[in-house]
Amino acid sequence: MDLYPWKTRSTLAPKIGKGKYVLAEYEKIKRITMSLGDEHLLYITTEPEADHLRIIERARTLKL
Repeated sequence: MDLYPWKTRSTLAPKIGKGKYVLAEYEKIKRITMSLGDEHLLYITTEPEADHLRIIERARTLKL
């Protein structure tokens, strides 16, 4: 898993705030990437019709 893009966003955090999630939407899928603490990233892939905000809210309740 390539952490480089997320690490790049983290370096901007003092100026723009800490990243909550990244959503990429394609023709056939949605991909959600979010941080689980400082050491872990969670990748979620869904159908394009999925309610991504609901999924993100539920994923935020996960604990390591």
